[in-house]
Amino acid sequence: MYEVISMLLRGKAELSPHGKELGGMIEAVPEILLDSLPSPRVLNSHLLYAELPKQIREKKTKIILTTRNPKDTVVSFYNHHINFKIAYGYDGSFTDYFNLFMNGRLDYGDYFEFALDWKKIIKNQCCNQILIVPFEDMKLDPMRCVFDIADFLKVNVTEKLAGEIIDACSFNRMKKKRAKDGPVAKLFRKGIVGDWKNWMSPEQSEAIDKRWAQTMKTCS
Repeated sequence: MYEVISMLLRGKAELSPHGKELGGMIEAVPEILLDSLPSPRVLNSHLLYAELPKQIREKKTKIILTTRNPKDTVVSFYNHHINFKIAYGYDGSFTDYFNLFMNGRLDYGDYFEFALDWKKIIKNQCCNQILIVPFEDMKLDPMRCVFDIADFLKVNVTEKLAGEIIDACSFNRMKKKRAKDGPVAKLFRKGIVGDWKNWMSPEQSEAIDKRWAQTMKTCS
């Protein structure tokens, strides 16, 4: 998503020099570096809305929220931790990791409460500050998503440029391009929808369904 937005703003299908991890990651990059980025800046974060810099909230800076099925999320997050064992120190089983996920004992806290918080913010927004782009939609119909994002950002995009952006940001191409970046390449695993079926037991799947329904009913 970071690259798609960056390309739309620049009007050309070229990857950013450093990517989101070393470019505009709010909670991981020093403020002085963020301030040095050229305008319009594309910032990336996993924070709650209330935890974002107050200027973003006060100025109603446009936010594009990428969501993903919680089942694929926990599988992706597990592999992220395993692949970055040096940083996280985790080498446990998926079952143990699943329990940590369900109990909100991972980075950024409880996933379900995180999703609920954003749902409440979006429900109450009055200035169209936030656009939701599900990961699944990007896989199913990337052309429509690129045009939706461009419309939200109020930038012009031709079908030709949109196609070039989709091609440049395809999973295989991104993985190949970022392979030279060393550890960053480990961020790219499969990039598919439904891989959770290869990892999760029926009981685990049902547990997520129940937890999701229970949490979201408070914001119907």
